[in-house]
Amino acid sequence: MNPRRNENRIVFASFLLCCSTGWAQAFSTSINGTANTCTPMQYSETGTKFLSDKIADSCPDGSASAASTAGLVLGEGALATAQNGAGATARGMAIQTATLIPPKGYTRKTVTFSFTDTYKLSLDGVGPGTGKAEICLGFLNLGNKVCPSIETNGVNNGTMHGTFVVTKLPVSGFILTIGKQAYAEAAGNAPPPPTEPLVQAEAATTSHPKLILPKGWKCKYDSGTPCP
Repeated sequence: MNPRRNENRIVFASFLLCCSTGWAQAFSTSINGTANTCTPMQYSETGTKFLSDKIADSCPDGSASAASTAGLVLGEGALATAQNGAGATARGMAIQTATLIPPKGYTRKTVTFSFTDTYKLSLDGVGPGTGKAEICLGFLNLGNKVCPSIETNGVNNGTMHGTFVVTKLPVSGFILTIGKQAYAEAAGNAPPPPTEPLVQAEAATTSHPKLILPKGWKCKYDSGTPCP
């Protein structure tokens, strides 16, 4: 399996996002996962600090496991493994809002920013429809997102680039609410032969993209993490 380097130039497509304005000034992290085996298990946790959890199968053959992490500084990760007809999913997500601070004397109501971001995706041992690794980056208050993913065996270490326009709000000013998510899904083939290989899906990304600010601009995150 040869690693592939993929650089995506992003042109955002708008989508409807319910209650997106409610995300402003409400930073958080969340993780969840499910392992469907002889004894189905799941976990879910939400907070504002670094979260890490995992579940493993209680069956003798170790059919499935799920693990995810989420942190406003350390990034998001998800790992799912499965075999013998079992299935697992894992998800790690962080949300935080950046306030964009213009230089003194700036009077326009909009400003254009760029960003760069990185991610890692990998799948191993999957057959048709038995695995997926995905990273989603969403600018929630703008109604834009991009979700690179893979569904076949391989490695995709990618870089995303994009440009967007932020409109000044009457009270909040120039704000940008960013959601980052890592998702992994694995399902063992059925019927399960005794020697069925392990199916593994893994996704990882930084906690937020690097914002490229116009000259004289500054920014700060509601979580207190470094910006840009």
